[in-house]
Amino acid sequence: MPRSPLGPISANIPRGKELTPHTRAKITTLREEGISIREIAERTKISENTVKWTLKSEPRRNAGITPKRTGRPRSYTERDQRSILRFVRNNPKSTYIDIRQNLHIDLSHDTFQRILNSVGIKNWRAKGRPALEPQDAKVRYT
Repeated sequence: MPRSPLGPISANIPRGKELTPHTRAKITTLREEGISIREIAERTKISENTVKWTLKSEPRRNAGITPKRTGRPRSYTERDQRSILRFVRNNPKSTYIDIRQNLHIDLSHDTFQRILNSVGIKNWRAKGRPALEPQDAKVRYT
């Protein structure tokens, strides 16, 4: 939906969904038949820019399927991840601040949580246990 003239620019404008392999094949076939980009856009009710981009990126696709996007690179290495997991398994009651200080790894709280959740380590409250009475402590000690 276009914004009104001189209106505020919103980052919440939804983007279009990815085309299906069937629609991409249809666009490619129409182009191979010699039909213009404008005519293809009118027939398929897709914008001209989308048709152009689909035709331009077609050689990179495998049987009409878009290759996986790489995404943002991670802010930590495999070595960092292994050292975090080793530290947490040896010190289960440590906090994220403890991890940061002991390993000298500067990652956010969410990143630590994501790393630990990926291997099934989640936050939980330790079960409360009654304190030992002094006479019971003596019996155990002996």
